[in-house]
Order: sequence, then structure tokens, then C-alpha cells
Amino acid sequence: HIENKEYRSIRRLLKWGAVILAASTTAAFAVTLFALPWFATQWPELAAYRNAAAIMAFMLVLGPMLLFVQQGLRGFQDIRYMVLGSSVFQLTVKVILTVGVFTAGYGVAGYVFATVASTLFALLWMSFGLRKRVARLPKGSDNPGEKLATWRRYAGISYFGNLVNALTARAGLERILLGIFAGPAAVGILVIVSQLQSLPTVFNQMLLTVGAPMMSAAHARSDSAERQHIYVLMTDWVVRVSLPLMLFLLIFSYEILALFGPEFAEGGVGPLRILIASLMFNIASGPSGNAAMMCGLEGPLIRFTAMAAVFRAILLVLLVPNFGLTGVAVTLAVEYVLSAAYTVSLIRRRLGMRWANRRFARWILPGAATIFAGVGMHFMEAVSGPVTLGLAFFTMYALHVGVSLIQGLHDDDKTLLLHIRNKITGAAA
Repeated sequence: HIENKEYRSIRRLLKWGAVILAASTTAAFAVTLFALPWFATQWPELAAYRNAAAIMAFMLVLGPMLLFVQQGLRGFQDIRYMVLGSSVFQLTVKVILTVGVFTAGYGVAGYVFATVASTLFALLWMSFGLRKRVARLPKGSDNPGEKLATWRRYAGISYFGNLVNALTARAGLERILLGIFAGPAAVGILVIVSQLQSLPTVFNQMLLTVGAPMMSAAHARSDSAERQHIYVLMTDWVVRVSLPLMLFLLIFSYEILALFGPEFAEGGVGPLRILIASLMFNIASGPSGNAAMMCGLEGPLIRFTAMAAVFRAILLVLLVPNFGLTGVAVTLAVEYVLSAAYTVSLIRRRLGMRWANRRFARWILPGAATIFAGVGMHFMEAVSGPVTLGLAFFTMYALHVGVSLIQGLHDDDKTLLLHIRNKITGAAA
């Protein structure tokens, strides 16, 4: 809408989105407060924390509204204001309040209050920023009513996708089956393995925060060359920044899991390596799924997601009883690989976006040097314990960056570094 100068549509979308979201979350808040006495009778442990639970219920309103204004700012590509509000100010307020309430002896209820208050502060901060952004928009002449069908379709598909995800992945079918057939210890190992496997995806989310609205804008103005450039650029950067971490997790799986206990090292090495290997394939495919969502292909994407959820459930039922945690890892790995392959194929067929690019050859030399260093340290048995693990991690990253610099930077890299330098020198001045 911004790219097409549909300013009335933006105002109406934000206004009614906020109204509907506020009304629905307030209703959820009221129902939760009304049901708290019943919850306390079902779970006697909750009775001592009813006040804390009542305060925490405010997050049913504040959490979704905070996400709403965050994404509004993201749509305007005001990433700096969004990051300041959600990561800097919110965290700072939460830390200060938490220290204060713990010092005063308020315990759990005090921590809940600190969480709610810091979220409210971030919501007010970012709402003010979003309101300023909207106020600066010119007066538009487009008809928002013409966009309602598109909005409803996109919202319906998004909600359906989240519902499928909630009933499968978030419901933890793999954890339920694992608990039944392998016991609670295996579930605990799965939690740690999943957390470690998710670490490299943080880089992907950081790039998507900035890149997704840029891709949407390029699609809106039918600029296929810019859309292709953003896709290749994000793929290149996310692989280069996350590859040393993935290789570190792959090579030193046993040593990392041993930090949590010997049972984690014995039972989690194979599953962690399976998941990291499939994650490499998924990350190397770039933001293909996000590109599909940003460029009008949410329909076929959500149909695939629904079929993948059913396929995942069937695989889990077949594999977990016999293979336990390894069965879970294989199931998730198959899903990652199929999802990446499908979305890359989808954007190539429907949008003409190609994955292959000559600049990806720059991954080979730094990656090989990083593998050589990691494998060498592993076979020398020089890594054991948090200190040596930290040194190995730093060595692998430093070597990867060093070799990348020696073989030369792409023009996009030089542009980014120049921009950062100008920002730093400008701030200093």
C-alpha cells in the first residue's frame, strides 16, 4: 500500500486492525479473569498465585497489541524505532522493575508486574511512533473498500496457517509421543536439542525483519529485478553469518550437550546433528517461504503447510514408537528439506525468482577453512568444557570472516560497511 500510495487503505487497515484486535483480546482477558476461580479449583497450586495470574492476564491484551504496532512500524521500515522499543527500552524497564520488586520481596507477583509494566511501556512507545508515521502520510484518494476482499483472504489464510501450526507443532505432538514411548527424559533432551537447533535461525529472523517489507514493496511496483536481488542478497548474507555457528554445532555436538549432563550427550548427539544438517539445507534455500508470502503466493503456501502438517503427524506416529528421539529428528528434518525444496520451486515457477547465483561460490573457501579448523580441534580433543568451547567457537568464526575478507567482498557488502561507517562517524560528529 505504501509503494502504491494507497494511504487511505493504510489508515483504515491500521485503524480497524487495532479495533478488532483490541476488542478480541479484551474479551479473552475478561473470560480469563472470570475463569480464574475455576482454574484454582482444578489446580490447587494456582490458588496461591491467583493475584499473579490476574496481573499476567493483561498480557493477553498487551502481547498481541505490541506485536501489531511492531509490525506496523516494520511495514513503514522504521526498524530502528521498533528495535529500540522492543529490545532496548522494554528490556531496560523490565530489568529495573524486576530488581526493584525482588528487593522489596514481592517474588513471583512482582516479576509478573515487571513483565506487564515493561510491555505496556514498549506498547505506548511504539504506538506513539506508529501514530507519528501515519500522521505524516499524505491524504490518499484510493478506495479502501476495494481492498477488503484481499485483506480477508490474506487474513483467513494466515489464521488458518496458525491454527494448523497450533494443532500440530505448538501442541507438541512429538513431545507427547516421545513421552509415551521413550519417557520424560527423552522429552527433556528434545527441548535442549530444539533450542540449540533454533540458534542459527535468529540470524534469518533478523534479516527478514528488514528484508520482507522491501521484497513486498518491490513486488508491489512489479520490479522483478529488485525482488530477485533482495532474495539473493538475503540468502547470501544469512548463510555467511550463520554457517560458522551451524558447523560449530555439528562438529561439537557431544561437547555442547555434555554441558547439560551426560544423558544429554549420549542421547542427543545424533538427533542434533540430523536437525542441524537439515537446517543447513533450509537456510541455504534463503527466504523462499517468506518471499512467497510477501509476493501473493500465500494460498499455495498454506495448502502445502497443511499437507506437511498431516505428513509430519503420520511420520511421527510411524517413527517415534520404534526410534524415539531419532525418529522425531528424522521427521522434522524431512519436513525442513521438503519445505525448502517446495518453496524454492514455487517462487521459481510462479515468480521467476531463481536461487542459483555466482556469488554463492564465495561460501566454499571460508566454509572449508572453518570445517578444517573445527574438525582439527575436535580430533585433537582440545575442546571440553565451556571455556574451550567458547575459544573454539571464536576461532571458527574468526577464521570464516578472515578468509571471506581475503577472497574479497561483494559490492553489496562494501555498500553495507560504508553505510555502517557513515552512521558511526555521523553519530560521533
